[in-house]
Amino acid sequence: MDATVVYGMIKWIMSELVRIFHSISPEEAAAVVETLTERDVPLLWRVGEVTRVLGTGLSAKDKMLVLVYGSSGSVSVKDILQSIEYGNASRFRANVLKAAHKADLIHFDARNDAVTLSPVGARYVEENIPLTV
Repeated sequence: MDATVVYGMIKWIMSELVRIFHSISPEEAAAVVETLTERDVPLLWRVGEVTRVLGTGLSAKDKMLVLVYGSSGSVSVKDILQSIEYGNASRFRANVLKAAHKADLIHFDARNDAVTLSPVGARYVEENIPLTV
């Protein structure tokens, strides 16, 4: 719990510094700091340009959530499909992405074909998916 408090305070301080020095809104500053924050997820293995999700017993939804959780910002659906080795893109969009979007776990931007993790999704990953191999 102490580490969580320190982490939150550091993010707040960094957001304030970014906001003040760049004259931007608090929301924009928080978004900048969030993109700079990298989560260490042992379940993710980066091999060249591809990031693999090592949890063999995970569902496609959970693999996708872990992948986006370990990334900063949005992840393209193409990259997700390659990383979790899901073969049918249209089925993935219809069954996995739309359901996760409807459950508020992610924001699926169909126009840009990209996925962004929501705070609800981040909490789901932290509470329900073992992040170690």
